[in-house]
Amino acid sequence: MAEEIEEKNIVSEEDSEESLEEEIGFEDDEDSTGELSWKQKLILINSGVIAFLFCIVLLFPYEELARTYISKYASENNFVLEFRKLNLSFFSTKTIDHLIYQNKDNMEIRAESIDIDTSIFDLMKRNFKGNIKISSFNLELTDYAIKAGTVNIEDSSLIGFDRDLANINGTINLQIFDGKILRSPVIPMLDTLQGVTIKSILLSLKKTLNSNRLTIEKGVFTLSIAKITISGYIELSPVMKASKLDLKLCPKLTEKYSAEREDIASSLQLLTKDMPDGCI
Repeated sequence: MAEEIEEKNIVSEEDSEESLEEEIGFEDDEDSTGELSWKQKLILINSGVIAFLFCIVLLFPYEELARTYISKYASENNFVLEFRKLNLSFFSTKTIDHLIYQNKDNMEIRAESIDIDTSIFDLMKRNFKGNIKISSFNLELTDYAIKAGTVNIEDSSLIGFDRDLANINGTINLQIFDGKILRSPVIPMLDTLQGVTIKSILLSLKKTLNSNRLTIEKGVFTLSIAKITISGYIELSPVMKASKLDLKLCPKLTEKYSAEREDIASSLQLLTKDMPDGCI
């Protein structure tokens, strides 16, 4: 008799616990038939939607859209911009292979590869903040031609880079290594710079809004013939030749070049003899 009463009490307690769980919403994830609960179904649906959107991001033909847009924009603004391959990854470095740029002022830029570390959303808003690495860089102007093994733009930012000069603002930290001057016009006293090796060029530039002035906060040119420190500004013009320079130059010739061109070394001493810092 006592055992029957004890069994009834246990059953009653179990029924009470099940009733309480049902009242506060706790249920097994699967019912007795093995079907998924509504929570599991919701998780699976959300996972499927997220996976679908992720695939769209990865497989969307950004390169073709970008190529079409760039071609149209270049045509409207009278320049040529071509490239063999463009990778606009959302989650990693953007790359451009074999780029060619040409404008109406006979400027031509060629690069074997360009790695761009910035947000694609900033690029879509015509802004840039980040780093750029350019390999095998070539620049040709009417009178000059320069090549460089590597060009780096580090910790730089530009706002509105597709606008006219007055409405662009930002800072550029430029580094150029392993270069050479391939063509140069005749320069008084120096004759020509053709063949001069560019060991490195370090430039910190700043452009302010509503101004055509490009300020050179710091510039160091280390060449095979001299080391030149510069500062000042450039009043930019839509036509490059019409730009105006106001620069302070501090040249220091190498011993080898001073021995080869004593005339230039003597002239430089005369120019800087009254300048305590040796600048022009």
